[in-house]
Amino acid sequence: MKTHLLIKVGLSFSLSVFCLQPFAYNKAERKAAVNFYTSLTGASPSSDEVNLILEARERGDLESIAYDIIESRNGFNNFGSFYNVTVKDFATPWSTEEGLLFEELNDMTATVIGYTRDELPFNEILWRDGVYKAIGVTFKGGQLVYFRGSNYPSGTSASSVCLDVNQSDPSNTKWRVWFVDPLKPNSAPTDVNNTDCRLTDYTKAELDQAYFDNALYVPSLDKIIATNRIKESNRHYQSIEQQGINLANRDIFQRTTQLEKLHRSQSAIAGLLSTRAFGKAYYSAGTNRAALAFSMKYFFCKDMEELNDSTTPDYRNRRDVDRSPGGNSSIYKNRCVGCHAGMDAMAGAFAYYNWNGGVTYEPGIVVSKMNHNVIFADGYVTSDDSWINLWDEGQNASLGWGFPKNGYGAKSFGQLLSSSEAFPQCMSQQVFKKVCYRDPSGTDWNVIKSNAQYFKNTSFNLKRLFIKTALDCME
Repeated sequence: MKTHLLIKVGLSFSLSVFCLQPFAYNKAERKAAVNFYTSLTGASPSSDEVNLILEARERGDLESIAYDIIESRNGFNNFGSFYNVTVKDFATPWSTEEGLLFEELNDMTATVIGYTRDELPFNEILWRDGVYKAIGVTFKGGQLVYFRGSNYPSGTSASSVCLDVNQSDPSNTKWRVWFVDPLKPNSAPTDVNNTDCRLTDYTKAELDQAYFDNALYVPSLDKIIATNRIKESNRHYQSIEQQGINLANRDIFQRTTQLEKLHRSQSAIAGLLSTRAFGKAYYSAGTNRAALAFSMKYFFCKDMEELNDSTTPDYRNRRDVDRSPGGNSSIYKNRCVGCHAGMDAMAGAFAYYNWNGGVTYEPGIVVSKMNHNVIFADGYVTSDDSWINLWDEGQNASLGWGFPKNGYGAKSFGQLLSSSEAFPQCMSQQVFKKVCYRDPSGTDWNVIKSNAQYFKNTSFNLKRLFIKTALDCME
């Protein structure tokens, strides 16, 4: 009787314990969950996070859990690694000729991160106005003052809004920073509703140096970013990384116009193609052909050798192209013309851009490097920023070219690229390589093609393309 009772009690206890335990996932399932998390963040998940992923998989709710991972919420905590690591690494090679991965943040990669985070139509990133940077208050201009104790700046509302701060530091050991709300930068310093005050951990020497540099102060984080200017140097973005600012933070990292920040003329603005980083890589030295060649590489996934088509008419080939290399005209006809005919016809879009420590743009003035080095005097002379697509016929017609077929300037050229079938295909291919950790082969190309269409159907939402591809690679 006792034995029978013990068996019943033991069985009941075992069943109760079993019911309280999480489902015993096998090693392969846990590995798949780890890979899924890592593919989106570049980091390793905790055991609890792995369980959340596997439970969501059982419910058929992995897409929602992917958003939680990306936004570091509902049990996931990775400090925005999807944006700060994964998307940054995805876009960084675009800003260097060498395709380098481990480069500092810049305005081009920052804008890719912002477009992805805010789920903006990615087919507009090559032509629409916009650049992402940190938002704060500059030290000069009357919208920020630092002081100690009750030495309030005259003519401001600091004496009223700093009272609580002073009470929290009665010994007067820290400096106070009074500032106009950076989200309402046009407010008057006397408007109490739009001003605030906080204690800072910075010393007077550090604050004085920031004032001298007219640095940018981020009040919510008590962080100083080296400069608010992004045209002349990359120090703004270097400082963002050095300060460990989370690019997932929508109150701090925001989109602004390229006008004044990067350019004086609206006609100069062409999305990523007019950012400082793009200019440094592709408008520096050379003949501005690099801007075309690397646009094809990073936005169409095509090297120039793959685009070589000797049947393309060569009437836009410039004067620096030798029509008889080594005295042999057949070399030009069979090799040189295949790249230059299409490239020179479209590279005119960049005729007004140059690099001089920052991107310069002079409307109506063709940069001299595009017409120098005359080898064939009867070659094409670039006289404006017109361009024409001669690759929409012949073998390269398979790229599914969009519109316009010709135009003026980098903006219309960017519209051509982003409206072509090759653009979503290339983005899908690069995302696959990033989150699946391998070059595509075999049936992978069917996944890439399908996801390219998905990318288009979701209004070119790059975040959703990352999620969809990560899900495909998990299965």
